[in-house]
Formats: sequence, C-alpha cells, structure tokens
Amino acid sequence: MDTLREYVTLIFPDLEEITHNLQRKIELLKSRKDGVDHELQNAACHSGKKRKREVEDWRNNVENIREEFETLEQRVQQSRSIYHVFKRQELAEQLERMTKVVTELDEQSDFPGGLSLAVDESIDQLLLTPEPTDQAFERNLLDICKSLMDVNVISISIGIYGMGGVGKTTLAKRVHDQLKESTFSGHVYWVTVSQEFSIDKLQSDIAKALNLHFSCGSDKTKRAAQLFQEFKKRGRFVLILDDVWERIDAEKIGIPLKRNGCKLVVTSRSEEVCHRMSCKKIIKVNTLSDQEALDLFLQTLDHGEQLSVEVEEICEKMVNRCGGLPLALITLAGSMRSVIDIHEWKDALEGLKVSCLEPVLEDT
Repeated sequence: MDTLREYVTLIFPDLEEITHNLQRKIELLKSRKDGVDHELQNAACHSGKKRKREVEDWRNNVENIREEFETLEQRVQQSRSIYHVFKRQELAEQLERMTKVVTELDEQSDFPGGLSLAVDESIDQLLLTPEPTDQAFERNLLDICKSLMDVNVISISIGIYGMGGVGKTTLAKRVHDQLKESTFSGHVYWVTVSQEFSIDKLQSDIAKALNLHFSCGSDKTKRAAQLFQEFKKRGRFVLILDDVWERIDAEKIGIPLKRNGCKLVVTSRSEEVCHRMSCKKIIKVNTLSDQEALDLFLQTLDHGEQLSVEVEEICEKMVNRCGGLPLALITLAGSMRSVIDIHEWKDALEGLKVSCLEPVLEDT
C-alpha cells in the first residue's frame, strides 16, 4: 500500500502544496478586501459619495471564491484516501483554475479610479442607492416637485439645507429624476458647485450642462451674457445647484433668476446661504430617528435571513455611530451586506470610531 501511495504521489500533483499556496493567496486577498471595506466605512462617515458597482461586484467575487475554496479544500482532504487517487488530477485542475481567478481578483483590487462614484457621474440615472423612505423625505419631495411643476408659479428659488451626509443631494437628485420622468415641459439641469467655487468654473460647468460652447473667451461678463441669452432661448427650466458653500451672485454667473420660467434649487449645509441666495422656500433635511435609521440600515443590509442576537446588537451600535445620517447608514450597511462571520462584524464595529463624524459636524 505504501508503495502504491508513493507511486501515486509521483504521478499526481502535490495537491496539499497547491492548496496551501492558494490558501495563502486567498488570505492576502481577504486582507485586501478588509482594507477596501475599511475605506468604504470611512467614506460613509466623511462623504456622500456612492460605492461603484465594480467595487461591489469585486467584493462579492472575493466572497464567492472564498466559499468555493472551502468546499474544494474539503474535497482535497478526502482525496488523500487511496480510493480517491484518480480524482486528484481533476482537483488539481480546479485548484489551478481557482488560482488564476484569485490572481485576477488581486490585480483588480487597485481600483485606480477610486472606490466611490462622484455625485454628478450618475445624475441622469435613477439613484444607485436606496433612498430614505421616511415620511419627512416623501413630504419634502412632494412639496418641492409641486412648486417646480406648478405652472402658476412662474419663478421661484428653493433652498435645501442640512448637515453633511444628511441626504440633501439624495433629495435633490430624486427631484431631478422625478422632473425628468414627469410631464414637466421645461428643461432640467444639474450642476455640482462644491467648496472650490469660482465664477469661471461655475460658468463652464453650467455651459457644459447646457451643451453650450462659449464664443467669447474667458471674459466673465461676456460669458454671463451668453449664458443669460441661452437660458432665455430655452424657455422654462429648473437649475439645480448642488453643494453651495457661499452666496452666488446669479447675475454675475448668467442665471436669469428674475426672468419668468426660471426656477432654482440650491442645496447647502448652511441655512444662511439659502437666505442670501434669496430662496423663497427653505427646507431643512433632518437626521433620521433611531427607528428610521435602524430600518434603513436593515433594509440596505438585505441579509435575507434572521440575524443572530449578537449581530443585531452590533447593527444597533453601528447605526448609533452613524448619527442618523442616511448616506452613512446606506454605505456602511452596503459594505456589510455579504458579511457572515461574527468576527468580521466585530472587527468592522471596532474599526468605526466615533470621531469619524467630526469632520462632517465641523463643516456645518
């Protein structure tokens, strides 16, 4: 029998060594995934960006390959029996194929374009993340859309304000999508302003939204006049300016605020900015209640089965650390969606520091 085993070892590959090498590669890949998850969790606390689909697909593929390896590893253990020697070649081929997949996943883990999707990269699509379904969100959405679509309201400026990550952009994007899908007869334009605001850049961004090419060089006054004439030519329109940090002089930019048919929506962290922008309707977006926050987290988690008591307790602690901020809840729950191991849950909770919300709060 020993002679036969030696003969088999000479003919068939050393599955144990191949399995061991693959296991090390998968452990390194798992470490990389943990790092990606940590970055996503930090993003949940620091910004309103959404995770890219390719990142989510990669995370799912890593989990799938880990599960497949565990099953294959058991078969390798069983194949040590003399009665399974002729299956070892087949197992070796499967291990080689799996090694190639793991190598490819490792090469894909750099994500040179980043893990998150900038707000304006998907503005013509429906939201990629679940939207808050609380009653306040629905009321605000209905109120804003009603004002913008009312033909009797010929001109209006609407301000949406609240702390960073509370869902101002989500609400504004939903307004944008509703208008696009409705019978609204005017044009709808979206422009992200951001903290690095300048007249030149904003004029260029608006021109890009209008598909307009300036014929007057870099002269701000002439560019404003050209934008004004272009808006006038297009008739009724809604312009959404997202993430406004300071008062914007509409006339200097070329936005015809006082003209009939011009409707403006501004999102800002500052109520004062909304007032200084002469917004007639100002809406505050509040953080979610404890129960609403937990409901949104579990809805986004979409675990598909009953959570253990220990995981439920961790979920509640995670929700508390998100401070009722929808975008933080959605991003964090999304990063935990495929996690089953209780140790991974504990590690993720440990990685969440209470201070992760401080940069957001300081900016409000």
